[in-house]
Amino acid sequence: MTQHFEQLTTNGYAIFVDDENKGDLIHECQSLEILRAGIGKGLIDENIRSDKTCWLSFEQGSAIKAYLDGAEVIRQALNRACFLNLTGFESHYALFEKGSFYTKHVDNIQGQNNRIVTYILYLNNMWQKGDGGELSLADGRLVEPLIGNSILFLSSEVSHEVLVSNKPRMSISGWFTRT
Repeated sequence: MTQHFEQLTTNGYAIFVDDENKGDLIHECQSLEILRAGIGKGLIDENIRSDKTCWLSFEQGSAIKAYLDGAEVIRQALNRACFLNLTGFESHYALFEKGSFYTKHVDNIQGQNNRIVTYILYLNNMWQKGDGGELSLADGRLVEPLIGNSILFLSSEVSHEVLVSNKPRMSISGWFTRT
């Protein structure tokens, strides 16, 4: 993980693969009640963002709990390696149905800077070129939403967007926070 933290501090982001079996996590996430995603403080604008989400908690299942426990390990490692003083983690499951997208943005609600590092984990089996839904970073890099692909990036510094998805696309997006 240390090499990823070096990439994070050098490039502003680090892409890696988490090859653990995600079957149970996918199943639990697909059983959650999802709602139209907002763009901060309950505002919904489908011209900016058209996915659906559900915030995650330890009570939603053993695979979700294991994911959240793993995020805690990453939080502690980020603090040791990068001296970020991260104090918390929040995350949601996101479903981008066919035709869904999220325009270019950074991951801090306007006027707040408590999200320090974004962590995205993709949950899509058999994703292929042409399926869309890639994460497009400001430097032109595209991250395919293949199962196990993950990215860490600096929340307020790395502008990004989710390109139009041509089939349903699942991910978990999370934010290591400082209060």
